[in-house]
Amino acid sequence: MKTKIKTRKIGDVILTGEVSPCVWMYGTPFQIQVHMGDQKDLNNGGNIIMQDKALNNDTYTEMDIVRLLAMVRIQKCKNPDCHNNAFQSDHGGNRQGECKKCFTTKLQAEFEAEQKKENAKIARRDKQMKRKGMVVRVEAWVHPEEGGDDYMVDIYYPSQPTPAEIEAALRDKGSEVFSDYRMVAL
Repeated sequence: MKTKIKTRKIGDVILTGEVSPCVWMYGTPFQIQVHMGDQKDLNNGGNIIMQDKALNNDTYTEMDIVRLLAMVRIQKCKNPDCHNNAFQSDHGGNRQGECKKCFTTKLQAEFEAEQKKENAKIARRDKQMKRKGMVVRVEAWVHPEEGGDDYMVDIYYPSQPTPAEIEAALRDKGSEVFSDYRMVAL
């Protein structure tokens, strides 16, 4: 049986290359997931995928793991206030030279800004619907009977709806689940 994990050390950084499970489970082209870490935590620096599409589960060797792992380069995070290591930006991915911490902090801030905008939009719509005499917003997930992605809907009511009324509204929208909702008083 082939070894599926190899390590490489660059200074204090430990890179661990592991054959991605999709290679042997689903027959995808050969790839390894490379984790960056240190002695305390082998994955504190995040991970990237390195591929060789000319190979698959039947054709790769342990030396292919070593070869792909040897291609991985690290750099200091591009954030001038940070001293963490990052994967070199030419390895692809969406971090573009940022370390895991800086990238996730930026991503969280972007998410929170978008969430704040969405909450303000909902608050404006709730206020408008309240002026029209609505007293409850039902925030529900529609789980389509014919499959596909679930999606959220807001349904406004002029009085407290019964579970049967909510079920009827969700049935009209094609949902096969009728209990995935919450009521919000306006």
